[in-house]
Amino acid sequence: ADLRTLLRQPVLAELYCQIDNAEPFAAHNEYQLFEAYFVRLWLQRDQADNPHDRQVLKTLIRSFLFQQHGYPWDAVAQQVAGLDNAIWKRLESIGILRRTPNGLAEIWHDRLLNWLVAESLCEERHSGRLSTAELAEHVFHMHGNERHRIGRRLGYVPMDALWIISSTADDTTLRAGTMILRRLESHPTEGGHPTGLYRGLLPSLGDRAVPLLERRLREAVNEEQPSQFLVRMIASALAVVAKAH
Repeated sequence: ADLRTLLRQPVLAELYCQIDNAEPFAAHNEYQLFEAYFVRLWLQRDQADNPHDRQVLKTLIRSFLFQQHGYPWDAVAQQVAGLDNAIWKRLESIGILRRTPNGLAEIWHDRLLNWLVAESLCEERHSGRLSTAELAEHVFHMHGNERHRIGRRLGYVPMDALWIISSTADDTTLRAGTMILRRLESHPTEGGHPTGLYRGLLPSLGDRAVPLLERRLREAVNEEQPSQFLVRMIASALAVVAKAH
């Protein structure tokens, strides 16, 4: 999407203004915008002096991904994560965390929550604490418009995760990416025909999707009984990206 189209979404427009006030910036898609926003967020002086704050936020995210804590985070989850008053004030001051009327803690917008969830899952995989198959299973259950166990929609997480892990196009990364794609292809939302996945979602990754799509296309063509429909869908996604870029 071009910048004008991108900024029609209020949350993206707000992030862009925060970044552009600091330095000139041109985003070609929302993923670049989120990356730039969080780089700027964690480089602010209070955060540069207190890197532990970021770890506390990551611990909070993991608390509902891998444990049974709810969201927004109650006092128990806050205590377990180490969210004391000083850290809460700093995270509030940079605008990432806010208090609900009943004193719970939450990310100020669910779209940013989606990004942080994707980032957390990818970091867990990179550290070896989560296998690629387990990552694929997590994003499978977040795909579509259904509400997650925490009561929020996390449907942006699959594409956010693919963007993050596709930052390098090495063989290991591409294998992981196609494993996630194969899992998403089977999601009930796609109804056995992943048109939305390949014509709607994957092209939003722009050029970064190309190595991933090319590898998935080779896999699909070389299957014992290739699905011509799937081959056409993947090829059409490549065509959409080529036309846009």
